[in-house]
Amino acid sequence: MADFSRITVDPDHKRGQPCIRGMGITVRDVLDMVAFGGPWSEILDDYPYLERADIEAAVAYAAAHLPNFIPATTPLLITRRLLNVDDIVSWANRVGFSPLRPLHELHATLVYSRYDIDVEELTLGPSEVRVDASGDRRLEAFRDNAIVLTFESPRLENRSRQAWKSSGWKTEFPAQLHVTLAYGDHPRLLTLEPYFGELIFGPEVLKALPPLEGAETV
Repeated sequence: MADFSRITVDPDHKRGQPCIRGMGITVRDVLDMVAFGGPWSEILDDYPYLERADIEAAVAYAAAHLPNFIPATTPLLITRRLLNVDDIVSWANRVGFSPLRPLHELHATLVYSRYDIDVEELTLGPSEVRVDASGDRRLEAFRDNAIVLTFESPRLENRSRQAWKSSGWKTEFPAQLHVTLAYGDHPRLLTLEPYFGELIFGPEVLKALPPLEGAETV
């Protein structure tokens, strides 16, 4: 099993990009070396301060946090999975909201841009974000028959704003922060009490998107 303790994230170092043991080499640097196709032994010969366990940790970290290799500049999706789904289930049972979508699909979308974003300009967000019960909460019907819980979080809103700026303010977002709870009609939607408990979100998941046809790059 890879040792993730070898991966360090410091907002003041390398713009918050995940690095190898606090050094100046990032996980992205290691992935580029591996993608070049040379054997690991050659990488270790060329970079004697690296260890095999560092490469293993970088590859595993990328697999866990970047399911697809993310180019330096790309249309981008950034999401955070909702962790405290049991609290949502308890609320849904109490107010009579059903059915919920599969719990592993509950998440918040922070960035959805079909225009290029400079990924290297984005500092990596914290591994966990807690949103307390303050701020406006509502149950609303969005497009595509989505039933969502809207919420407010200055920290997550600032993250979205950072990406909008990187894309030249072209993204399809901003949109109200929300978690999609279900799809379909709910006749009692306006009478149900929204969930007002804490929302706990896991680490950011980045996914490269296909470019919007005819979109100009930034």
